[in-house]
Amino acid sequence: MTIKISIVIPSYNYGRFIGETIDSILAQDYPNTEIIVIDGGSTDNTVEVVQSYGDKIAYFVSEPDEGQSNALNKGFALTTGDVMAWICSDDIYLPGAFKRAADFFEQHRDCAFLYGDGAIIDGDSNWVCDIKSGPVLDRNTFHNYNYVFSTTSFWRRSLWEKSGAHIDESNNWTMDWELFIRMNQVAELHYRPGNVACLRHHEEAKTYTGRNQFTAKRDREIVGVSRRYGGWFCYNSLMFVCLEISRLARHFEGLPKPLYSLAFRLCHVPMQMMPSKTLSVFFNGPRVRSEN
Repeated sequence: MTIKISIVIPSYNYGRFIGETIDSILAQDYPNTEIIVIDGGSTDNTVEVVQSYGDKIAYFVSEPDEGQSNALNKGFALTTGDVMAWICSDDIYLPGAFKRAADFFEQHRDCAFLYGDGAIIDGDSNWVCDIKSGPVLDRNTFHNYNYVFSTTSFWRRSLWEKSGAHIDESNNWTMDWELFIRMNQVAELHYRPGNVACLRHHEEAKTYTGRNQFTAKRDREIVGVSRRYGGWFCYNSLMFVCLEISRLARHFEGLPKPLYSLAFRLCHVPMQMMPSKTLSVFFNGPRVRSEN
């Protein structure tokens, strides 16, 4: 009997994308899939799009919720599959992703978590570039940087249960990373090279707004996760303190230019002591590079 794969799709006002997301699941060369869509009460055409798939969707609800993390918890509580995953309602799976994952789980009974690589597409579904995840080199430093993409990840139900069987709803940007840290404390995260899914970059995407409109909140949430699992003196925590010190320079902008220049330099001394490459990765997200 083939492994049953349950996919949860959290959704809100992505009616122009969610049909493509669902189509990418239905187009998989895999016979035993469960699709659960949890919508937060969309006001666009999301409901009509999802309902048009009829019984191909195992469960669908559209009602106000407390955000993506809450929607994921509601969805995962309804799943019945042996293997679980989620995909955002603007992303898509690539052909053969489910079969490759199921075959790997069948052949590696000790594997409880599998993830791979992906690609970036734009709002019109045009390919932008490939992205590499890479293996988790050291679980003791995983709290410093998340290089596991949720859209390319699958895990066994047993691991979900051993890890607490919940998404931390206090997190808005880091819910996947925090979950994976907990899972990594229980089991090894297996990496298999190869593109699994496409992540869509557009101006309304949470990743985009998190880096632009809500930078301070996003940074503090990242640091909160790092400190929870790595302690106050972990690398991300110290890096964040250096960044906050550098930001003090803006309070001296009204001073004469020589004094402001001196204050600016002093405030940025701690930042200059930190590796610039790592700072860029932490505060701007993972580097995106083409494999061409």
